[in-house]
Amino acid sequence: MKDGDRIADPAATGDPFAALTPGGRQRALEALYHLTLSLDPRPDLESMASRALGSILEFMRADGGIVYRVDRNGVVIPVASVNIGSQAAQDLAANPVRVGECLCGKIAGDGEEIVILDKASADPRVTRQSIREEGMEFYAGLPVTYGGFVRADPRPLHA
Repeated sequence: MKDGDRIADPAATGDPFAALTPGGRQRALEALYHLTLSLDPRPDLESMASRALGSILEFMRADGGIVYRVDRNGVVIPVASVNIGSQAAQDLAANPVRVGECLCGKIAGDGEEIVILDKASADPRVTRQSIREEGMEFYAGLPVTYGGFVRADPRPLHA
């Protein structure tokens, strides 16, 4: 990472995002992506996403999250998850989000991060009832890009 990426001590603030600027967060996620690829010569998307999600959640001290991929038809498909309620997981599998819908679809469409610091489940951009019922207090969604294109949406959250 470059000088200037670190802006505060996360241990002092209790905020895992305080440690990095937005550009620094993106570079950290890209580094995790490349590290994960280098560890397994033939990684499958699910195992790679699961390992990356675990590292991201540990770094952020978050309770749970989901990694999505965007298919060629603009459908945002869950690939890996940690500590997500069974109702929400079933809903997302049965009724996938499209690019532009809900929080993860907006991130996939815009390529911009979304951070909600308080009462995330009540945010009007959360369009799925099953996600509203998760009771998320905090939400941080970050796009993973490669070559200028969104590849997935690691969606760490505190429930």
